[in-house]
Amino acid sequence: MLLLIFILKTIIQPISAYAIAKPTLAITPTLIATTSADLSPTVTPDSTSLTEIQKIREAVQQKVKEKLSEIVALDTTKKRGVYGNISTISASTITLTKDDNSTIQINTDDTTAFIDINRKKIDITKLKTGQSILVMGYNNNDGSLAAKRIVVNDPSYLPVKKIITMGKIVDRSQATNVALIVPLTDKNTQYQVSLVNATTIVDSTNKKLAIKDVTVGKKVIAILSPSAKNKTYTTDKIIIF
Repeated sequence: MLLLIFILKTIIQPISAYAIAKPTLAITPTLIATTSADLSPTVTPDSTSLTEIQKIREAVQQKVKEKLSEIVALDTTKKRGVYGNISTISASTITLTKDDNSTIQINTDDTTAFIDINRKKIDITKLKTGQSILVMGYNNNDGSLAAKRIVVNDPSYLPVKKIITMGKIVDRSQATNVALIVPLTDKNTQYQVSLVNATTIVDSTNKKLAIKDVTVGKKVIAILSPSAKNKTYTTDKIIIF
């Protein structure tokens, strides 16, 4: 009996020890390894990457500054033309008022050529305030213009800017062939237009019509040329639709 008990203890004890120890050995290394691998990249920042990103940002900012400097800087090597009216004039300087009412200083010297409306050479003393001139020269760093050639212009010789409007005939004088057009999109504007023999008048199918066909209430598309003498526009073409 004692011998049987001793044999059973000898067999059962190693099995029990092995069954208890095995889960500990199998689980513990797996949990430690997995936790370490998952958390390391998140907790520890890559300082080298951050430094490289900062360097790229600084390089981009520098390039932007250089490009802006190129845009703002005046090109003193290319010719430039400016048109406007003389506001003030002295022995070597002209203040020119442009169409947008901004002004620019024009610097002249012994190399500047002055041409009048008859295309004859003159000197600066022949210029007067109010005259329209075309100035050709080079930019100075201070924003002024170094003039090489100044041509006096007659405004009546300048190309006329056409006006195209879509509107309605609201008044019509049979005696003088003058009509009043109000744009469909701007009721506060009116164009007093002169109908002449040279005016082309057609309908929407391009069929030719006569001046008498331009009547009150008709909707039209009109191509107009401003008149230098009065506020009446010369009508180049009218399309009645």
